[in-house]
Amino acid sequence: MVQILAKLQAKIGCEGKIKEAILGFASHVKQEKNTLEYRIFQNQNNPKYFFVLESYVDEDAFRSHAESAAFHRLMGSLAEHMESGLEVLFVNEIARVK
Repeated sequence: MVQILAKLQAKIGCEGKIKEAILGFASHVKQEKNTLEYRIFQNQNNPKYFFVLESYVDEDAFRSHAESAAFHRLMGSLAEHMESGLEVLFVNEIARVK
């Protein structure tokens, strides 16, 4: 399994554009058969920060997601609204409680 924590930082005033684009992209992700989990979060105290927790069956599934035309369209639409580039962290879950 491949797990990712992605961080996006919106420019001030562009939070709505980022949120709308990510939520729209979720409909594409829903159709990816080897995507196990795709959870979107927005920081309550600083809403310009968004996080996406992603889980894929394997590296090929992640690569397919990251190389999809839909993902490239998403990133193109976000570029002008982001303060900095997409930060992607490959993570390992060490515990899950309830």
